[in-house]
Amino acid sequence: MVIRRKLVVCAFLACLVFSLSSVGAAEVSGMTSFSTGGMFAEGGFSMWYSTAQARLSVSTPVSSSVKAQISGVYTLTPGINLSTFRLEYRNTVALEKAYVRFRLPWVGDQMMRLTFGKSPLAWGYGQYFNAGDIIFGAMPNSEVSNGELLSAEYRTATAWMGHIFFPLWRYASVEFLVLPQIDEGSVIQGNFSSLGLGRLGTRLTINPGMRILDSFEFGYLGFSDGSSHALSFAMDGNIWLDYNFALSTKIVPAEADSFTTNLTISIALQKIFQIPTSTRNMPLSFRFEALLRNKTHVLNLFGVVSLGVLDSLSVSITTSYEYAKYVSSYLLIAYRPTAGLTLGIQGGIYSTPPIEGYDKRGNMGVLTVSAQYAF
Repeated sequence: MVIRRKLVVCAFLACLVFSLSSVGAAEVSGMTSFSTGGMFAEGGFSMWYSTAQARLSVSTPVSSSVKAQISGVYTLTPGINLSTFRLEYRNTVALEKAYVRFRLPWVGDQMMRLTFGKSPLAWGYGQYFNAGDIIFGAMPNSEVSNGELLSAEYRTATAWMGHIFFPLWRYASVEFLVLPQIDEGSVIQGNFSSLGLGRLGTRLTINPGMRILDSFEFGYLGFSDGSSHALSFAMDGNIWLDYNFALSTKIVPAEADSFTTNLTISIALQKIFQIPTSTRNMPLSFRFEALLRNKTHVLNLFGVVSLGVLDSLSVSITTSYEYAKYVSSYLLIAYRPTAGLTLGIQGGIYSTPPIEGYDKRGNMGVLTVSAQYAF
């Protein structure tokens, strides 16, 4: 049954890709990546593993005001079975995007946008943590692994939606959102009983255009049955450092004090310096992010320092921390010998509290080599 379901998904993707390719001037892009390495823990424990990923995307302008896009991804990921402490691999095939976007005349020369299908949508601010993202959550949907470090994309989630965007002159915009309840596995099998209205939301964005306050926004997202209501506020700007700040909460009528209990705050600071040399300026960037969740009283930290040694060579250090759970730090050297190709080597440490029964395996060293090609 599982194999049959995967074949159905692959056939569905192939049909959609062919359909889009036959309409207009289709743009085909993709990415393949592979990494292999080992983990070395205290007590002589070691484990070798590999990961692989392939992504294909097709987009086409159906007309001057209509665009369609579809993308799918195959992923091979390892995981540790904590009951046996052995490595297990999982294959997944997923439909990442499948949407149609319309651009229609609105006020003056401005355009309104309508999107239907499975699409990304960014509310709030933050490269890693984003408390203002009440759609997909404050935490990133991608782990800090070697593949993600090469691409530096952590927030890549998509969802089935109906979305409409109205610009309000030059300094504001308003959006309305419907996130239907869809179980993709059931739909593929022909079972539509899981379909539902799901969540409804809106966002108001103000763009003062000032250096100190570039934009700020207010968001709302609630379940159609009224069981919970999420509220958010976010802002970004520059005060010598680029900054962004976001907070959100969730009101659950059935729970007392849910407004304060579910309060979540994130903040990010970033600065890029140019180091002059005899031949070129080397960009040196610093980024720091923090997330505080009142419900669990947990503090998360994330930081990146990156130096562009050459146009084709960069060195970065990434550190992440979650109170009482883990701390990790990785050094990544990335080399781009030609357009689209990135080679990387990464080494670092990952430390967790002792796992019951494996007291000497709380601290691990990691070494990984990887290759990624985008076209």
